[in-house]
Amino acid sequence: MHHLLRQDKLAADEFVKAANIMGLQYELTGVKGRKTKFQVDDVTQLVLLAKGREREDSPSDAAPNANGSNTQEGTKLPETLELNDDTLLETTQYTSTNSGGSSSFLSDLDPNNQPPLHPLDQCVFLGLCLHVKNSSPKHGLTTEQMSPYVSRVISHPQNWSVHTMSLLLRSRLEANRTRTVERSTLQLQALIDQMPTADSTVTQRLQYFHQIALPSKWEMEKELAVRMIGLGVLKSALEILERLEMWEEVVHCWQAMERMDKGIEVVKDLLQGKKEEVGVVTSRGKARKERVRGTMDRAREAKLWCILGELEPDHAEEHFLKAWEVSEKKSGRAVRSLGGYYFARGKFADAIDNLQKAVTIQPLLARIDVGELAEACRALGRVVEERSEKEGKESVDIEVLERLISAVTRSSDLDESAEKDTRPSNPNEGLGLYARLDDLFAQIIFPRVADDSRIWKARAQLLTWRTRWSDALEAYNAAYRCDVVTNTQLEVDLQSWKEAVVHVEEYIDVLRNFGPRAAMEQSSGDEQGKKKRGGTWQFQARSVLRTFMGRTRDAFEDEPEWKHLEGVEEELKHL
Repeated sequence: MHHLLRQDKLAADEFVKAANIMGLQYELTGVKGRKTKFQVDDVTQLVLLAKGREREDSPSDAAPNANGSNTQEGTKLPETLELNDDTLLETTQYTSTNSGGSSSFLSDLDPNNQPPLHPLDQCVFLGLCLHVKNSSPKHGLTTEQMSPYVSRVISHPQNWSVHTMSLLLRSRLEANRTRTVERSTLQLQALIDQMPTADSTVTQRLQYFHQIALPSKWEMEKELAVRMIGLGVLKSALEILERLEMWEEVVHCWQAMERMDKGIEVVKDLLQGKKEEVGVVTSRGKARKERVRGTMDRAREAKLWCILGELEPDHAEEHFLKAWEVSEKKSGRAVRSLGGYYFARGKFADAIDNLQKAVTIQPLLARIDVGELAEACRALGRVVEERSEKEGKESVDIEVLERLISAVTRSSDLDESAEKDTRPSNPNEGLGLYARLDDLFAQIIFPRVADDSRIWKARAQLLTWRTRWSDALEAYNAAYRCDVVTNTQLEVDLQSWKEAVVHVEEYIDVLRNFGPRAAMEQSSGDEQGKKKRGGTWQFQARSVLRTFMGRTRDAFEDEPEWKHLEGVEEELKHL
């Protein structure tokens, strides 16, 4: 219940308490292993070592069958699809059984052949996996932290519902990786297909209903449709969304397929009451007060008029005004759309008026994008030129700068046209805006302001998108110098030192990730590239850490973070 209510700390406490009551011993640790078929050197891999207490109904030690789908008591479990990749192994192969810092109770476990767990133990691990997701940012490292829990459960399937949930979580974790996205989608489709079958009893399916957050078939179908849209499989996604009566998403599919006429037809049917979205019907049913239902209906109708305005550019103003009227002047989307419409036509006074209304209605509005980012880039440069002499780095509006860079990096322009020096067609995104930003940094900002780490990191992000690895690495180095090297408070202020520790680790991670690419980039153009750039990335990382520790040893050697720095130093010695 705490997990569903997003009360993460309370949920974590309950999961740990449940594990202790059940006598479940577990530990996340590192073991040498390999993830790819052609990997030569063993690398430390994160693994979950776990062992449950003996029960009367404890599962046997029999290994799972080829596809990981045991048959227990005549019940067929969901199929575990194989990866069948030419590079990645099906599962991580651990080449060492020594888990280093593992507790004595678990040190005898072989990571490649751990004992099966009771379904209740598996439920605890699935809960802990979701807790990692809820309490961590959306990042590749979060996925790596979640994977060991899922892998430990999948390795010994015991119950229909628990195994279905573990496969669903693995499907979600693999959805954003190129080599695993195909299995991710096919696995999700397979889980949906097995829902209505008679492969398991009702008792089996409901046995752990309260222990795992297994979504309904319709929610999984919606997730599959969204994933298919991301892969460009629009027709299949459209069929699912039409069956689920998710008409707004259906309209977006028709837009992506450039069938505006079909989208207009759906929106008009919704406005005339010929169609109703299942989500709207459900929400209206939950609203007990008639006043609340009326507000919801007005908001929905206003949104539909806005969508219709986007589909019919010739009548856009009329539809946006209708949405504003229907919502009783409460629709932020309506005035935001009107602001963009007027701005694109040079009616700046009307645009300002409507955009101010939009911000008043939605103060936390993330962005109001009305185009002309190239002009914004030029204006930012002029401000820096005029104000930098008196205000220094304060003359650079870093939020505007980061938003401009975001407009570049979220574009998919970096393709073959870049290699052919094709002239970019749109100056407000992608390569068209990149050239202007590159000149802004080189010609205007850095000659005047070069002591702000956030500006250097913004520059590094832009260069990373352009795959200029060596230049990006130099920009990150400049950011590190601003944060750490020139900081005179490190030896005397504990908080400054702790912040610097974070910066040091971040920079070492950058060297670890970008160093090999930069070395390849340099060697392809200059055989002496490494010498010119100051040695290998491993040497640079060790040098950075050694210099920082030598500088602050006398003041902070007894702090807990110092032990962590020593661990990083030891790890770098073996690279």
